[in-house]
Amino acid sequence: MVIIKILLWNINQRSSISSRIPQVVVEEIMKHNPDIFVLTEYVKSQNHMNIVEQITDKGYTVLSDPRYIKGVNEVLIACKNGYRIDSVSILPINEKNPNFLGATLSVRDIKINIVGTRIRTSGGKSQEELDQNYKEKKIQLESLKNHLRNIQGTTIVAGDFNNGSFKEGETICEYKKRGVARQFYSYPLVRQEMEEIGYFVNTPKEGYSWKECALDHLCTNKCTAKDVLYDWSFTKNSQYCPNKVGYPDHAILSANITILNNKSKTSAHLLIPNEN
Repeated sequence: MVIIKILLWNINQRSSISSRIPQVVVEEIMKHNPDIFVLTEYVKSQNHMNIVEQITDKGYTVLSDPRYIKGVNEVLIACKNGYRIDSVSILPINEKNPNFLGATLSVRDIKINIVGTRIRTSGGKSQEELDQNYKEKKIQLESLKNHLRNIQGTTIVAGDFNNGSFKEGETICEYKKRGVARQFYSYPLVRQEMEEIGYFVNTPKEGYSWKECALDHLCTNKCTAKDVLYDWSFTKNSQYCPNKVGYPDHAILSANITILNNKSKTSAHLLIPNEN
């Protein structure tokens, strides 16, 4: 058995290739001392290599998408040096897929699949635009599910699911009756869809991750999450600039994951699915 501390954080780079990742990001991650952390809305900014060097100097191995495409949000995964990297996987960059990076890791003869993801969201305020936006999110969720079905063994999905606001007790049927965009994609739907493929959606019972919405979740398969928390303490850092693009605007999500021994086999290679 192994217990892993994992951290997920949307750092609000908003596809900006000209921005710089603020130093507060590295500082605050290291305060948590996670075994594994996942950053969404990450961009290979001007200081990308410097950030990677800092994280590496702290005793982590950094994984990122080998592709470099301007104006595209990415996912970064880092794990402590005691973990072996067995494989890395990516998805084609297109309108049907979410931001995505996957890795299979080994520690003490235990295999762990880590998936970092973000369901992309588009602009628009009219009802028609919102409906289309949420329909597109559902398509991305289906793509994520299709990929997860092919993964064997213990798996942790750390993601910003951009599921919209949610109040306890609300259902998909209620959204349909009200005629809101969440009838096409919502937190209840995410839970339902992930449970269908064997994943439990872990969401902190208190607090929120963005503007009073719980958007960031940990989905677990063949492992258990405890102490699942949203943390906004980074806003007290003297170097943090609130309401400024490039500075994180989501809470840090952390949890302790308990994993039992498993020995699923994998080989070290880069997995790139066909575009079709």
